[in-house]
Amino acid sequence: MRGQCLIIGLWAGAQGLVHAGVLYEQAGEAGWAKLVADLMERGTLNRPFARLWSTLEDLGAEVGFGAGRHTLGFDAHCLAEDLPQLLALLVDMLARPAFAPRQVALARAEALTGLAERDHDTAARAGLA
Repeated sequence: MRGQCLIIGLWAGAQGLVHAGVLYEQAGEAGWAKLVADLMERGTLNRPFARLWSTLEDLGAEVGFGAGRHTLGFDAHCLAEDLPQLLALLVDMLARPAFAPRQVALARAEALTGLAERDHDTAARAGLA
């Protein structure tokens, strides 16, 4: 079967969108949608950052959030047998994000560093034009 690939697995997951993208930012709030997306992965009121990621790692699961123009999206994957646990974590992440001050400060610093790096990257600057 040259040039073909077959992947078989017992993976399960969830994807979704929430109307909370960049278009919903008010004047002077540029970057909030991305910051919120980053913070959604940084702990909940029930599970601080380290405990949340330890649980995800124990499950071998992946969860990601991202901000788009119109929406905040999420994507989560795990083994089929771990889907109930992953869905419980995902519900917690969506319904009870912690927005812990330390994590907010870290995410903000990372965003500002990313912007500074972009400003020194000619290819990235050309892409903004």
